[in-house]
Amino acid sequence: MEIANNKDKILIIEDTVGYQRLYHDALEAEGYKVIITDNGKQGWELTLKEKPDLILLDLILPEMHGFEVLNKVRSHPHTKGIPVIILSVLGEAKNGKRAMELGANDYAVKGKITPKGVIEKISILLAEVHKHTEEKNRKISAEKHGSVNDTNSGRFLSCPYCRAEMVLDSMSSSGPSFVCPRCDGTI
Repeated sequence: MEIANNKDKILIIEDTVGYQRLYHDALEAEGYKVIITDNGKQGWELTLKEKPDLILLDLILPEMHGFEVLNKVRSHPHTKGIPVIILSVLGEAKNGKRAMELGANDYAVKGKITPKGVIEKISILLAEVHKHTEEKNRKISAEKHGSVNDTNSGRFLSCPYCRAEMVLDSMSSSGPSFVCPRCDGTI
């Protein structure tokens, strides 16, 4: 697996020292910055303070249960977009279902998933987050500055997603907008 170059920050909220060390060492070996806490309340406080790129969250924790931490993460405007992977010894389907209903991105049972499997889940989630962030930034930049390019035929507005020439849709019910005929992107 490729070593992370961007130093994504992973917060591990786990009260078992053995699992803390296991995930810490595996993630650091992949190039991630790792922060660890052993209770739910501190985990929530660190989430607000550190703004991690992803959270590995146990459910059975002192001071604040993992479901409560997850609920707080999803309810707060500054943390609601942080991916959360639940890692728990609770293997019953009802716990996985509840975690997903509360907004977890994934659920795995400790002891049934290897550290490599956890890292694969993290890599997939963070790749999706980075892709979404890049697309959002391109769209914001295009809207703010306009993506105007020179061509042999004159000036045109290019699509922030695929760089094709945009066309003006003056018949839209929401008013005039630029539409990409290649990928249907709109600005």
